[in-house]
Amino acid sequence: MSHEQQSSVQRLIVRTESPLPSVLVQETVTITREDALAAVGSLIDTMRDFRRIKDLSTPLKETLTEPMVIVLPPDMKMWLNVWAAFFGFDDIKRWLEGATEDKRQHSWIQVGENPLLWSGRGPTAILDEMRQVMNVEGVDEAARRRKMHLLIDQMQVYIP
Repeated sequence: MSHEQQSSVQRLIVRTESPLPSVLVQETVTITREDALAAVGSLIDTMRDFRRIKDLSTPLKETLTEPMVIVLPPDMKMWLNVWAAFFGFDDIKRWLEGATEDKRQHSWIQVGENPLLWSGRGPTAILDEMRQVMNVEGVDEAARRRKMHLLIDQMQVYIP
């Protein structure tokens, strides 16, 4: 193999790009009544003073989530129902219709992409590139070793 051919192959190895991996992860998320009260309890309590209800509607609407509604105490759910009906917040009314139990804790499974593995330079992408470097034929072994050392160095941050 001529020097010109080796240089061409070396450039090819240095520029290998791996496809982004598609990795989904499932995570069990739990919210407690204490969590929900810490997030929205004071807003709901303050809204009971009708003079402040309009001022506090926006922050409450922006903060409140369906899991929070599920774990709120029954008296707060009743108050939220009046508030949601008054302001026409149909989504919150639907949440309340489904939250009839007095639960102190609620868990659900959340599915999302693993940001570490999804990134172009995550461990999966680095391993894919290592496989490509090992499988390229007719490459100067010194260039292959240099590239592998670079990839191993990149992998070190993911190994405790």
